[in-house]
Amino acid sequence: MTKIPHPLFARSTPPEPGVERKGGAEHRAELLAGVAGRVVELGAGNGLDFARYPPAVTGVVAVEPEPYLRERAAEAAAAAPGPVRVVDDSGLWPRLSGGRHAGRDTTAAIEAAGFAIERCRRFAFAAGPVSLTDVIGLARRR
Repeated sequence: MTKIPHPLFARSTPPEPGVERKGGAEHRAELLAGVAGRVVELGAGNGLDFARYPPAVTGVVAVEPEPYLRERAAEAAAAAPGPVRVVDDSGLWPRLSGGRHAGRDTTAAIEAAGFAIERCRRFAFAAGPVSLTDVIGLARRR
């Protein structure tokens, strides 16, 4: 299957200052609170979180299906204080909305993959022209 990039979606992702002013900083702080060990970040976007991971994080595997955002994430990974590996997840994500899978029950998929959810919060977030439902949470391998 040929992967189709989503330059409109990816380039419409607001730059960090815009996201931060609209609640991104609070969401990021909540997401990273108490995180330790090896981390898998799903939908890493442009890698804004990489510089903010606490010292207790020993490594990050950042999954980003959209090519433009994955390139930005790789740039952010190179400047991160800890080891970050940015990877693609082609074939598995839908071709709509830059790789977002709006119809999937994310928490159920995480549990089905063998993880126990320790905390989870769903919220609508409209930092750009579209409001989507996001999930902030922490899951650990069972």
